[in-house]
Amino acid sequence: MLHLLDESLETFLRAVVPLPQRSVDVVFDAPDGDWAAGVSRPTVNLYLWDVRPNLVERHWGEDLISMDDGRRVRREPLPRIDCRYLVTAWTTEVRDEHSLLGSVLTALLLHPFIGAEHLRGPFATVRPLPTVSLRTGDGTENSDFWSALGGQL
Repeated sequence: MLHLLDESLETFLRAVVPLPQRSVDVVFDAPDGDWAAGVSRPTVNLYLWDVRPNLVERHWGEDLISMDDGRRVRREPLPRIDCRYLVTAWTTEVRDEHSLLGSVLTALLLHPFIGAEHLRGPFATVRPLPTVSLRTGDGTENSDFWSALGGQL
C-alpha cells in the first residue's frame, strides 16, 4: 500500500506543481549525507518517517459493500492511517531550493486531498480520498523523527 501512496504523491506533485520528469527528480530516500552527495539534478525528496493509525478520523460501525456479483456485504470500515513525510528540496543553489520547496508547499497547502486522477493501482478506488495537511509537531515526536533519520540529516 505504501508504494501506491508514494506513486500517487509523485503523480500528484508532478501534475499540480508541476514537476517535469525530464528536469526534476522525485525520490523517497532517507536524506542522509551519503544520499545527498549523489544528488545531481533538482530533486524533491519525500522521506516517509512515520506511519501510525489516525484515531481522530476513524469511522465506526460497518460499511455496506456491493460485490461484483450484486451481493452486498458488511465489513469494518477501512482504517485511517497517517503517513508523515519529511519534504525537502535539493538543488545546487539555495535560492532554487527555496523556490522548488515553496512550489511544493504551495501545492500541498492549496489541495487538501489527492484527487482520484492521481491515485495509482488499486489505491485509485480508496474512499474517502487521501487527505494532505501540513502539520507542525508539538515536540513530543522529535525523538521519533531523529531516530528515523539515524540521528542525522
